Amino acid sequence: MKRFVEFITRYPKSVLTVIFLTIGIMAAPVAKITIDPDMLSLIDQQDPDLVRMNEIDDLFGGQDIAIVSLAAKNVLTPEVLRVVDSLTIKIEGLDLVERVTSITNVEVIKGADDYMSVETFLQEIPTTPAGEDSLSSLARSEKLIQNILISTDQTHTAILIFLSEGGHDLELYQALKGFTDPYNSPDLKIELGGMPIIRYHISADIEHDVVTFIPLGMVLMIILLFFSFRSRRGVLLPMGVVAMSIAATLGLMVWLGMSLKIITNIVPVMLIAIANAYGIHILARYYEDVREMGPTAPIHDIIYRGISFVSTPILLAGITTIAGFLSLLSHVLPAAKEVGLLSAFGITLSFILSITFIPAVLTLLRRPSSTENIHNNENRLISRLLSQIGDTVYNHQKLILVSFILLTVVAALGIPKIIVDSNPLNYYEKGSEIHQISNMINENYGGSSSMSVVVDGDIREPGVLREVDKIQSFLDTIPDIGYTLSLVNFIKEMNQAMHGNDPAFYTIPDSRALVAQYLLLYSFQSSDGTLDTYVDYDYRQAQLVVRISTFDVDRMRVLQTRLNDFIAANIHVENQPKAEGYAVLIAHLIPMMVNGQIRSLFVSLFFVALIIGVFFRSGLAALLSVLPLTTAIVTVFGLMGYFDVYLNAGTSMLSSIVVGVGIDYTIHFLYRFRVEIQGGASDLDAMHTTLKTTGQGILFNAMAVMVGFAVNMLSNFLPIYFFGWLIVVSILVCTVGAMTLLPVLIMLIRPRFVYDKSMKTLI
Repeated sequence: MKRFVEFITRYPKSVLTVIFLTIGIMAAPVAKITIDPDMLSLIDQQDPDLVRMNEIDDLFGGQDIAIVSLAAKNVLTPEVLRVVDSLTIKIEGLDLVERVTSITNVEVIKGADDYMSVETFLQEIPTTPAGEDSLSSLARSEKLIQNILISTDQTHTAILIFLSEGGHDLELYQALKGFTDPYNSPDLKIELGGMPIIRYHISADIEHDVVTFIPLGMVLMIILLFFSFRSRRGVLLPMGVVAMSIAATLGLMVWLGMSLKIITNIVPVMLIAIANAYGIHILARYYEDVREMGPTAPIHDIIYRGISFVSTPILLAGITTIAGFLSLLSHVLPAAKEVGLLSAFGITLSFILSITFIPAVLTLLRRPSSTENIHNNENRLISRLLSQIGDTVYNHQKLILVSFILLTVVAALGIPKIIVDSNPLNYYEKGSEIHQISNMINENYGGSSSMSVVVDGDIREPGVLREVDKIQSFLDTIPDIGYTLSLVNFIKEMNQAMHGNDPAFYTIPDSRALVAQYLLLYSFQSSDGTLDTYVDYDYRQAQLVVRISTFDVDRMRVLQTRLNDFIAANIHVENQPKAEGYAVLIAHLIPMMVNGQIRSLFVSLFFVALIIGVFFRSGLAALLSVLPLTTAIVTVFGLMGYFDVYLNAGTSMLSSIVVGVGIDYTIHFLYRFRVEIQGGASDLDAMHTTLKTTGQGILFNAMAVMVGFAVNMLSNFLPIYFFGWLIVVSILVCTVGAMTLLPVLIMLIRPRFVYDKSMKTLI
């Protein structure tokens, strides 16, 4: 350590040059960072269900549909129909659009006697009230339009936009807004919906959070650091470490081909909160040593003494924090693994910068003035307050222990109440615009979430079609199903049309040859490629599209289970069909999040306890260290249960982060208290000294972390908002536990690794 400090203090400019060059290279591609708002990006891209959904999309075209909804007293008036027609034509001209369907261009099947034709539903825009009435009656009779393109009460009509490829949500949204805004009026309300639009809003909010929270977090941290140290160096040096750590970490994301996702956007704000921790402890010790060693001591000696004293606890704190975040690599969600990897990198870098950048700059700066030093000595108000806390802890040990036990028990009772959720709509308040639009789509157009059932076999064979029909008939009895569509609907329409539109013939023909003839006739006359969504080119696979009128994930899971059970018991085709598609994957996220939370929690606690146990050469040290963490974790999950905070993609990482961050306070207190005890101090004196010195660093660091994470409470994303305040609560409990519960346990148990001078640490 002495040679390390000598090198930094002898060549500070060279050290700083290397640091700035390295950070510059790492941060160079930051401007190229991208945003990925898709919920499916949270799932392993090799997940069998996701791979299968992509295969279905490739075969039949995706069900990733954007919706332009028009609402009026009557949407079948000439004025509204002209708007629909104009918008349909404009949207069809977009390169990113594969197909557009609306009431002005949708094809329907017509019949007369034994003849069938495929015609555009709207032959001409009506110009008289009688024409409007006729069109209204016709719309009600068309099964392939009703509740799909037009609502039952005919106050809403939709333009369905099938995209040629994904990844252009911003371009699509801007184009649609440009097309629709001129037509919006008090008499005609136009809204945009569907998953591409939801993804656009998520992407915009991620960008807003990053652009807003990083500068806001930095400003709040500057204020807090100035309050803590009352000096420019006490502010600028830790913030320099933070800024460089964030820049390099974001650069690493680009170098590794990662993007900002729904949960990875917390990484920069997290580093604002955490990356200054080591610098704070170094500076707190620096001011303490300047005061104790006097104005004549060489700056090298001051820095060496400070670094030598704090290097062990901050190294141990750094290793355990990094271990806590790396435990997220055991999480099931790939995005959570990215958070763990990026955070661990940023924290590692902040530790390296704290023991190189800060000493190098301190070497170049003049010694703190006496006034500046006075602001940072032990006579400050906060030091006296900490001393009083020490007296209280020493005099009320059993009361403190009982209080923490009661807190833990009461909090634990709330854990069974936790609700697990993966509904992307629940990222927003219930009354938000996204919720309102999605509810409108669910009520009028069958829903904006979808599932698929793919059946293999000779699709022109009536027996196979009847199996598909059985699945549809079953699904149509379930309230959460908005509508189902398959080749069967078209075959029935054709059969009815070929029999003089007699409703009795809305059935599947008995002859395979007749089915084949119908399909051939349809293909000759249709020009919109609608059937491509429901059957493949070789007529060997058919897709049943299921629109779901709810985003409630529990109901989706029940629906999926009921459907799969019905198919297994009643359907007999070449393959074994099952529920597939977006809704299935969203429901699939729930067990992934629960498993990820549990797995990463136990992994983080195990490795943190192992590191501390090895360092202090004591299993009891490991146990004592994780008890405040356990209390904090139980408290956080209890609050989630009591206050109906969902366990979702964001909050599923809580436990590992709490362990990684909260362990710092335990380590710093335990290390300093042990030093004082083994130096001959009594329990009370050790409490006073530890709290007035290291305790200030713990308090400043905890305040910095809480302020940093509190910025997340300004997010439009509810998972990030709740993540912010839950972390704040957990850090508060960890801090209080480290400075009250931990010393109480030590004084009551009197472990050898603290009180026996023959017990040595690993370093």
